[in-house]
Amino acid sequence: MKASVSVSLSAQREWQDTPYPGIRYAWLHQSEPGPNTALLQLDQGAFLPRHLHPGWEQIYVISGHIEVNGFDLFANDHIYIGKEQAHEVIAREPSLYQTVSEIRGVTFCDASPSGLND
Repeated sequence: MKASVSVSLSAQREWQDTPYPGIRYAWLHQSEPGPNTALLQLDQGAFLPRHLHPGWEQIYVISGHIEVNGFDLFANDHIYIGKEQAHEVIAREPSLYQTVSEIRGVTFCDASPSGLND
């Protein structure tokens, strides 16, 4: 098996807007089918609607305060979300978190703007 290394330098990171106000993301690592790692930056009050992933997802809060399905998470907190477990994220203050998804993909449970379902 061939080993590989993937480096994401902050000076070269490309932040992209989502269809949801106040939420931006930057890929740290992408692979097919996964796992995939990204940073999400949320303004205070930003809301990521109820959605699920085809595999597990892990969230590690770097800074700020987010709420995931009623759980308050602060800097250095972690949550594991099982395969196809619906969840939503609310930023209670400006926040930055890292997410790792086992398998690429997201399905929104309610009507959602296009562009995030890939």
